[in-house]
Amino acid sequence: MLIKPLTSILTLYLHSLHKYREGDFSLSSGYIYISTINNISITISLYALVLFYIATSERLDAFRPLSKFLCIKTVIFFSYWQGCLFVLLQTLSVLHEKQATKI
Repeated sequence: MLIKPLTSILTLYLHSLHKYREGDFSLSSGYIYISTINNISITISLYALVLFYIATSERLDAFRPLSKFLCIKTVIFFSYWQGCLFVLLQTLSVLHEKQATKI
């Protein structure tokens, strides 16, 4: 909850300094660092939620929270990695940015 807003502000700052380009995996660009920080943050938060579920599973058993938990976390997890995959495919020139056509 705290990391994503901070990395977003840092992204805006780096972008204003021309030090951030999405999909630029070079060490001189901020993209790889911001992505790594976000990835670590998401991993830790998922781990904490699993620990929370394990600690409260008996009390929450009547509500059957596991399927709801897995559904929501799967959507968040795969949407994050989908964005990373598209950036990687564009970097590898598998996907090309489509130019707007004039009518």
